Amino acid sequence: MKCPHCGADLGEGLLPARCPACGRGLGAGASRSNPLAARELAERAAASRRSVEGLSGRGRGRRDRSQTTKRVTRILLAFVLVAVFCAAVAFVAYRAEIIGGRTVPDVVGWSAQSAQTRLEECGFSVGVNEVTSTEQDPGKVVSEAPSAGARIASGSTVTIDVAASQQ
Repeated sequence: MKCPHCGADLGEGLLPARCPACGRGLGAGASRSNPLAARELAERAAASRRSVEGLSGRGRGRRDRSQTTKRVTRILLAFVLVAVFCAAVAFVAYRAEIIGGRTVPDVVGWSAQSAQTRLEECGFSVGVNEVTSTEQDPGKVVSEAPSAGARIASGSTVTIDVAASQQ
């Protein structure tokens, strides 16, 4: 390529911003007398800039690695925060017995009527078995199934064993 102003040979590699011979600029409006040469010169200058931008990883070429790393870090942090939030909500809902069933209360040693009322208040249906027992007074709960502290679905049956009168 030749300089449009002085005709000096500019070579075939990267295009300089100014002609080394005459010192004039080689931008898009460098030559008004030959529009085709000016267009070719502008296209070469743009190609030269793109090749340099591609090599450095900046500009219109590739993104800077630190920007990509920051973006990935932010996305991962957002996912972690959402996961922690969801885990906290699930934990609170489980502890409040909104999910995961209801906790069976401990009614061993209570009177049969009080135990049945308490279990029904908790949302369970109650089955009663009379058993002979030397450990408890008659009419008191000897055992329960499932045991106290177990988590079962609301509406499930809790069976209590009540000591029968010894006659």
